[in-house]
Amino acid sequence: MSSASAVPRRAGPARRWITEAGGAARAGPQARSPQGRAETHAGTTDADRATPLRVLMRLTHNAVATVPVL
Repeated sequence: MSSASAVPRRAGPARRWITEAGGAARAGPQARSPQGRAETHAGTTDADRATPLRVLMRLTHNAVATVPVL
């Protein structure tokens, strides 16, 4: 799939629309997404995933807070 056939440019500032070819290309992965998520998360609980997520969110928050504005 080339980007030219999936997302054509149209007049205006950065306006893009998905074409039929692009929509068809997205349909397969979107249909498999729930199965992939289930396989990826098999054997873990919501709590198992929540703890590292909170840590990563805090690290990101701390890193953004320390970056000087130029």
